[in-house]
Amino acid sequence: MRTWIRAFGLTILSTAFACTTFGGEISGTVKGPGGAAFKGAFVRAENSKTKITVDVLSDRNGAYRIPNLDAGEYQVMATAAGFKSGPRPGMKVEADKTLSLDFTLEKAAVRWADLSIHEGQALLPEGEGKQLLFFRCMSCHGLQTKIAAVRRDEDGWQACVALMRDRVGGVGDLRITEADGAAVASYLGRVFSPDSNLPRSPADLPEYQKVKHAEFSDEAMKIVYVLYDLPRLGRIPWVAYPQSDGSVWMPHSWTADQIARLDQKTGEVQEYDVPTSTRKAVHVHSVVRAPDGMVWYSEDAACKLGKFDPETKKFTEYQPNFCKPRPDDAQTGRGMSTIGLGSMNSIRIDRAGYIWGGGSILLRFDPMKEEFMEFPEARTPYGIELDHDGNIWFAEFPQEGMIGKMDTKTLKITKWTPPTTEKLAALNKNQPDENYGNSSTHPKTSGPRRITVDSKGIVWFGEWWGNQIGRFDPKTETFKEYALPDPDPTPYAIGVDRNDNVWYSSYNDDILGRLDPKTGSVVEFPFPYSGNGMRELIPDSQGRIWFGTPFNNKVGYFIPPEPAKTAQR
Repeated sequence: MRTWIRAFGLTILSTAFACTTFGGEISGTVKGPGGAAFKGAFVRAENSKTKITVDVLSDRNGAYRIPNLDAGEYQVMATAAGFKSGPRPGMKVEADKTLSLDFTLEKAAVRWADLSIHEGQALLPEGEGKQLLFFRCMSCHGLQTKIAAVRRDEDGWQACVALMRDRVGGVGDLRITEADGAAVASYLGRVFSPDSNLPRSPADLPEYQKVKHAEFSDEAMKIVYVLYDLPRLGRIPWVAYPQSDGSVWMPHSWTADQIARLDQKTGEVQEYDVPTSTRKAVHVHSVVRAPDGMVWYSEDAACKLGKFDPETKKFTEYQPNFCKPRPDDAQTGRGMSTIGLGSMNSIRIDRAGYIWGGGSILLRFDPMKEEFMEFPEARTPYGIELDHDGNIWFAEFPQEGMIGKMDTKTLKITKWTPPTTEKLAALNKNQPDENYGNSSTHPKTSGPRRITVDSKGIVWFGEWWGNQIGRFDPKTETFKEYALPDPDPTPYAIGVDRNDNVWYSSYNDDILGRLDPKTGSVVEFPFPYSGNGMRELIPDSQGRIWFGTPFNNKVGYFIPPEPAKTAQR
């Protein structure tokens, strides 16, 4: 086997571009407008038949290489924020041959839609409604595709906000009050209207150079992304779950109301409409395939667990007692859900076949008896994961700021408080409580969000408000926390690769990060699109790590590069 393929782990690409011999290759150089080597340009090859794309980066010498592509026709282009090159359609790739393509980038305007949430918050003008926009609206969707890419007058923005609040025909997010919605729409009407005074490009502002992300390291240029387009816009793929049978299941969230199955080889997607009742958006949040072939999914906004039989195409829904409507719900609302009935988000299946769900509380569902067990002592467990002994670990994000373990044999729950939760609780104890979802001016917890377990049984979790990665050793019951280099890291999705390196996504700054637990060093990697919106990072048996990028209507995976001997920060 070729050593360069082994070194970069790129044999994995053969699953997506299957062939019986070594695939073809596209390689070349990228230069800037002045003719110098251009580091950090994404070079993208899109298969004209399958629409599957492979993205790589040009290194410090401007060199790039896209190996092991299926024979066929491709469109190839190089791109970077503030630069462009014309696409090269009809490029024919042949097995075991190298196609050489060089690019020279031209200057282009940096668009507002190119910015991360962090950059947009720093550069957009102050005004009433701005804080609500970033604190509330950005907790579900980004700045880029839903806001900065369009222009509307205030009436148009008011209609958009009304759709977000509409419980029947829209999203139904009642965390936005009518007064808040009016303030947000008024702000957007001033900033993103056809006659706005906003500069055409954020790069025209003197502050842009200060807030844009610093240059990425040489190590960061080694990552490879493979991405799949979804059939239609607005699918909002929350995450991509690779299954043992080779399929990839996805929840199409909010008003898309679907579960979907991806064929990795062809890029074809089969979509199945989830039944809805009195409201349009049930917000399908998580979907997993059981060993018997049944597909289980959660309806976060409807607070239900669903089952789908791929053979009969039959849907069945189950609702736990704490979610069932009560006479006073319409007046008081309860739980964390947008419809006031509680919520159900992440789900996992244990060895015994029980379905575990997070949300307002921890749940266990017995598929044989069709019965729930409820564990209210685990409050708001947003991230849940199984360890190698079959126990459930959970992270209590918005409320307690703790992590916990459910012993699935004894059903005993034990919880621990991260050091930063204790520090923030003491620091902000005299501040008023806030209910801003993803954002808080005076947080009282570190915000443990997603959680995962490595091959040694060490528990890892992202600390949203602590801007750190947390480590917990169950044997010694001790914590260690790792600061992240980005000014606004907001670690959301988290996962571990086959070398037990810890990966996380920055929600606000559109990067992937890799923490080396041996050294504590962090490498930040750029993402091919603005607004990554990643919710989970799920490794498959081949070492690839899958994700959904809901704001970009795509799912895919990245191939973790082997760490350099001396990692660069």
